[in-house]
Amino acid sequence: MNGKPLISYAIQCALESNYHPDVYVSTDDEEITEISEQYGAMVITRDELLSSDLVTLDPVVYDATVKAEQNKGIKYDYVITIQPTSPLLSTQTLDKAIAYAIHDNWETVISVVNHPRLSWTTSGHDIIPLYKERKNRQELPPQYFETGAFVISKRCVLKENSRIGRKISVYEVSDDEGIDIDNSSDWILAEGILKKKRIVFRADGYIELGLGHIYNS
Repeated sequence: MNGKPLISYAIQCALESNYHPDVYVSTDDEEITEISEQYGAMVITRDELLSSDLVTLDPVVYDATVKAEQNKGIKYDYVITIQPTSPLLSTQTLDKAIAYAIHDNWETVISVVNHPRLSWTTSGHDIIPLYKERKNRQELPPQYFETGAFVISKRCVLKENSRIGRKISVYEVSDDEGIDIDNSSDWILAEGILKKKRIVFRADGYIELGLGHIYNS
């Protein structure tokens, strides 16, 4: 992804946090282990039973947390899951979300994007609307979609089959930061954003030269 291993973006985002977290990667892959350690993460070796494509993240995160606590001899207060498929998440956004979770004492905070739409679903053989009144998009209530950017969980709610507590909130991220790499189109979009050039314009103006060109610019 733009010349770097995809997983490196998530690792660096976490390592640069002002909260100085312990950063672990759970994997059963030797190459991912080598790359993760190269970029400064510690590695939890994932058991074979947790490496199937059918296994959800909940038992994986629980397993990694328990092993990390055993390695460190401590008990964590918060556990944050960051998926490597969200390479555009910034450390600034992550830190703001952590501060929000701590300040308001949320048990779980999930990253979302807000995309209000007139949407429909099925009920038996019927197609039914998920709205009460047809309105312009800007008048619709928020419609939050989860992203893979982060799930912040209090340690006390983390269980083998859940990272979700009773007191839940969402934290809205930008469309760019909410990109999940699920297919080749997502990859192209994310890489295009990462490759954007940063450009600065400098314009000089002083008594002899005047400021007309500044105003015109």
